[in-house]
Amino acid sequence: MFERFTQQARDAVTGAQQEARDLGHGRVGPEHLLLALLACDGPAAAAMRAQGLEITAMRAAVARLAADASADPLDSEALRTLGIDLDAVRQATEQTFGEGALDAPPGRFRASGKRHLPFAPSAKKSLELSLRQALRLKHNYIGAGHVLLGILQDRDPRAVRVLVESGADIDELRTEVTRSIATEAA
Repeated sequence: MFERFTQQARDAVTGAQQEARDLGHGRVGPEHLLLALLACDGPAAAAMRAQGLEITAMRAAVARLAADASADPLDSEALRTLGIDLDAVRQATEQTFGEGALDAPPGRFRASGKRHLPFAPSAKKSLELSLRQALRLKHNYIGAGHVLLGILQDRDPRAVRVLVESGADIDELRTEVTRSIATEAA
């Protein structure tokens, strides 16, 4: 499927990796794809900008969303009833593996020193849906606009929340990017 991606769509995918990395996130989600799409030129970015979206406000919305979701998923009180002292586990782990060891996002390091971040299932689904959007529009390529349409079709709650918090009207955004893609393809 990736061979069908235009350079703009490829840039959005690699840009999403960098957006997630810059925000200190351990995986790439549709919200990172949105940030990368807005940072690129083309129909997706134009449609997003026409909605009044701007990168700084969207990054702030993504950061807020991550902060809301990052509340410690381990309930120290519940673990204590099982005889597990979470603070002691953290302390022992940090003594052995270094400060923040439990906070480090998963990922592999490449020769460049940059971690490869995995794509969340929701981001993978958005990319798969971008292919469906391209086929629906009878295009033999997947452009940045198709990626945006895939995200909008999936209606991932995180991505939709970022868009709505940033002031977008989802239906208008879908209409605008579809119109832009059709004009560009003609």
